[in-house]
Amino acid sequence: LIIARVALENQVAAEAAARQAAVAAAEALAASEERFRRFAEASPDVLWIADLTGRRFDYVSPAFELIWGVSRKDLAEHPELWSGSIHPEDRGRVLSLRRETAAKPLLPLDCEYRILRPDGQERWIREIGFPVLDAAGRLARRGGFARDVTEAKQAEARQSLLIGELNHRVKNTLATVQSLALQTARGLATPSDPLRRFLAEFQARLLALSRAHDILTARTWSGAMLDEVVRAALAPWQTSPPAGKGRIEVAGPPVWLPPRAVLGLSLAIHEMATNAAKYGALSVPQGRVSLSWTLGPEQEVRLSWIERGGPPPRVPDHHGFGTRLL
Repeated sequence: LIIARVALENQVAAEAAARQAAVAAAEALAASEERFRRFAEASPDVLWIADLTGRRFDYVSPAFELIWGVSRKDLAEHPELWSGSIHPEDRGRVLSLRRETAAKPLLPLDCEYRILRPDGQERWIREIGFPVLDAAGRLARRGGFARDVTEAKQAEARQSLLIGELNHRVKNTLATVQSLALQTARGLATPSDPLRRFLAEFQARLLALSRAHDILTARTWSGAMLDEVVRAALAPWQTSPPAGKGRIEVAGPPVWLPPRAVLGLSLAIHEMATNAAKYGALSVPQGRVSLSWTLGPEQEVRLSWIERGGPPPRVPDHHGFGTRLL
C-alpha cells in the first residue's frame, strides 16, 4: 500500500511538473510571438511567412499595405495579388526564380523587380526569401523580407545620368582641344615636319585619354580592372599595322584600380606602346611585346614590359614627354 501511494504521488508530481512546463513553454512562445509581431509591425520592410506552396500567407506585416497599396485582408483572400502586381516586364523572370526556389526549397531567394500599385504608381522591390525550419530541423514554411528600394533606384538613375552628361562634356572638351590644335596648325603657311609629328602624337594621346574616360564612365567612375585598362590602351596596336593582332601578350591577376590610376596608367601604357612602335619590338615584323603584372606581399602591383625580337636598344639622346610622364 505504501509503495502504491508513493508511486501515485510521483505520478501526480510528474504530471504537475509537465503541466507547469507546458504552461511555461506556451507563455514563452506567446512572448516570442509578441516580440516578433511588434518588430514586424515597426519595420518599414514587409515581413511575411507562407506555406511551402506560396499560395497561402500565414503572416504579412502592415508595411505591405503602405508599399503595395493593397490591404492584407485582400491578400489573404487572394494570394495571387502579390505575383499579379509584378510589372509585366519583370514577372516572367521573378516567377521563374520562385519556381527554382520551390524546387530547391533550402535555397535562398534574392531578386529585384518592379510592382504596379492599384493607383498606377511604379515601385522597385527587393525581395529576400529563406526557408523556415521547425524544432526538428525540417522544412516547415518559407519566410522573407520585401524592401521598397525605389528611392535608391532613382538615385542610381540620376547618378548615371549625371556621369553620362559629365563624360559627354569632357569628351566634347577633348574634341575641342584637338580641333583647336588642328586649326592652329592649318593657319600656318607651311607646317613643318616637327609640327605635323606633334599633331599626330597629340591626337593619339587625346584618344588614349578618351578611351580611359569611356572605361571609367561604364563603371560610374568607381575605378576599373587593370586588364581592361591595359587592353583598351593597347587596342590601336593590336588591330592595325605595324604591330598587328597577337604580337602583344597581356597576362596578370585581377587588380582593381582607382580612377586616378586608370587615367595615369592608360597614358603610360600608350607611351610605352608608341615607343615600341617607333624604335622597339613593334617597329619590325618579328618583334613581340609582353606586358604582365604580379601582386606583392603588400598588394602592390609590379608591371613588366618586355620586348623581344626588336632592334638593339640604344641610349636615347634626349628625354621626351613619355619619359617624363612615366
